[in-house]
Amino acid sequence: MKKFVVIVIVIACVIAAWQIWRRLAGEAEVAPALDSSQTTRTVTLYFGSRDGKSLVPESREIRAREDAVGDLRGLIEALTSGPRESGVPTLPSAARLLGAFIADGTAYLDFSREIVDNSTGSTAGEYIMIASLVNTVCSNFTGLEAVRILVEGEEVDTLGGHLLISRPLRPGDWR
Repeated sequence: MKKFVVIVIVIACVIAAWQIWRRLAGEAEVAPALDSSQTTRTVTLYFGSRDGKSLVPESREIRAREDAVGDLRGLIEALTSGPRESGVPTLPSAARLLGAFIADGTAYLDFSREIVDNSTGSTAGEYIMIASLVNTVCSNFTGLEAVRILVEGEEVDTLGGHLLISRPLRPGDWR
């Protein structure tokens, strides 16, 4: 229980420090700068292949947001909605992104419990889900090097019981 309290306090401190730094220094540019005429941005989403052994990229236009965290939310919404072309969905459609923030080159994604409860249950399915998230996020934001996945505000060791995700997840480890 003490470990959980310490983790929550550390996460809250990181969020607070980041908010203060943003206000004092101006938000660091993580997403491409948008001019007033640009209302969409082209992103690459990574879905599972039909054989379940690799990722399939899909380009898509999504609504541009005013800040990097808004763009991150839009990106995850598009990924959760599933592919429009030949890939297969990687995230449970019931999973919701509850929160997101960016700190020190890492995107923190806080999902609802459905990301665990509605996962495929297989090692391959869990791997493709994590690889899809990590590669989608890191390939669409300059300066983002890793992803941390939280579930209902808590760090978790695994999403499906097979793969450890208790550290920053980098694209090179999830191809």
